[in-house]
Amino acid sequence: MANAPNVGLLYHEVCVESVNGERFQIFLDNLSTVIGEEFRAVVLMDNAPIHRNPGFNVEQHEIRKLPQYSPMLNSIENAFSCVKAHVKRAMNERMQEILDRNLAAAQHLPLTTYRVNILQQIVRTVLESGVIDEDKCQNWHRRTLTFVPACLNGDDILVTLHVCLLLFNKKLLPLENYVFDFFTAFALLKSATFLLRHMS
Repeated sequence: MANAPNVGLLYHEVCVESVNGERFQIFLDNLSTVIGEEFRAVVLMDNAPIHRNPGFNVEQHEIRKLPQYSPMLNSIENAFSCVKAHVKRAMNERMQEILDRNLAAAQHLPLTTYRVNILQQIVRTVLESGVIDEDKCQNWHRRTLTFVPACLNGDDILVTLHVCLLLFNKKLLPLENYVFDFFTAFALLKSATFLLRHMS
């Protein structure tokens, strides 16, 4: 999945199999075609193993790697979280269908294949529904920029206990008002533990 602050969801692919370096390179080649040669694109990515030796087939496009352990600088993490939340909601709505072995048998499919097909349908529907729009991408981009000065200064990035409580206590504020990825939630949990330990 690729997004841009001025476009929204730029390009996506749905893969059932695990994604390796070769598959990721195909994604980049396809993304490069979507972007075209008229514009210069700078693609930010983390240091995941599949991102080791990526390249574009268009010279003016550029890849820049983010520092290690800095998901807060990568707005795609917010997009992943948003998509996952919508996928989970859609799966809950179709749970009876997902669990129905008779429907799988009626389609002459093994249960696993049947369920994977439903998951693919759900993911495609979510991605094509416009859930990742320009406004969200701009907000996520602005949020990542708020961390840049602290990162450039080498500052520790801690969150307040209040933000941790907002995340973990839905009574204060519903969780859907925030977009947190797993790494942010984990960082918040670590920060909350640190603060609670030092406050007592």
